[in-house]
Amino acid sequence: MIVHAFSNKVPGKIISLDYTLNTKTDEVIKTKPKKLIKNDVAMVTIKVETKIVLELGKNNRSMGRIALRDGQTTIAAGIVEEFIY
Repeated sequence: MIVHAFSNKVPGKIISLDYTLNTKTDEVIKTKPKKLIKNDVAMVTIKVETKIVLELGKNNRSMGRIALRDGQTTIAAGIVEEFIY
């Protein structure tokens, strides 16, 4: 999987699916889901192989957006909520 962030393209890996959310109420629907389906909104932990320039989505909207791609297919898009070192 390739993580696209601003003008960066780096290999990455999904480490964990933390929880799914109800978009209308921001309520946690399920913790530690086994899978996600189309149109699910979830908190996901991703590890990138190399350092890249990112910003939290709340601080800078354009620098805080990422997309996950598998080949030519976009499999997910999201906003950076937190950094874990």
